[in-house]
Amino acid sequence: MFAALEAIEPDFAADLLPLARNLSHVRTRADQTGPELAAIIDEMDPVVAEVLGAGGEGSPLHVLTVGTFSVNAAVGQLGRDVAVFHCVEWFQTPQGERALVAHETAHAYHRLVLGAAGLAPGDDDDLAWMLFSEGLATQVSRQADPNGAETDYFWYGLPKMDGWVTWCAENAEDLEKLAREALDDPKAVESFFGGGTVEGRWRTGHHLADRLVAGLGTPLPELARLSVDDARRVIRDALTPG
Repeated sequence: MFAALEAIEPDFAADLLPLARNLSHVRTRADQTGPELAAIIDEMDPVVAEVLGAGGEGSPLHVLTVGTFSVNAAVGQLGRDVAVFHCVEWFQTPQGERALVAHETAHAYHRLVLGAAGLAPGDDDDLAWMLFSEGLATQVSRQADPNGAETDYFWYGLPKMDGWVTWCAENAEDLEKLAREALDDPKAVESFFGGGTVEGRWRTGHHLADRLVAGLGTPLPELARLSVDDARRVIRDALTPG
């Protein structure tokens, strides 16, 4: 393979050789973890559907992807179907993967539930909606697999994240205040959920979202069927002092 690339175009081959070697490692990783990931998906999908009271609206496709690197999993469309795309090389630990599969599958079933009711999900640049939907998915993952480590519900098996959980818990009120002040800022989602930071820490919105949705005291199947406007309202109310 390497010789053939060099014969076609030496400069192009020089650029591709490191990538080819890396993809060889990815293939080995996929061979090792792919079957285990598939088994976890088979186990968790019906549990998530039960937690959300879903399934009558159909079920999502699950697609194992290799080489995407940039994200551990994502929910989107594959033709007319709602699909969960699982990145095989991001597999960290079996327990962490169970939390990740449950979380992303919850997002997929949430889309299906909304679609069956003629409703659309909210915008990804809407902080109130993101707090609602991410909190809902995390609460579903907790109920679907209640024996996971606390860090796994947020970091899905990545090591050494206990300090992050502790910091978020200790600064919960400050995070609420910052989110309340940023609800109408479309750039805030990047800080709370994307590649940006809040107080120098990534993804703090996930911890806050989990806390807010847990505090609503509403059954998860009911929450999953709220319109975007109602979902945004309950988050805004939850962030209102007093």
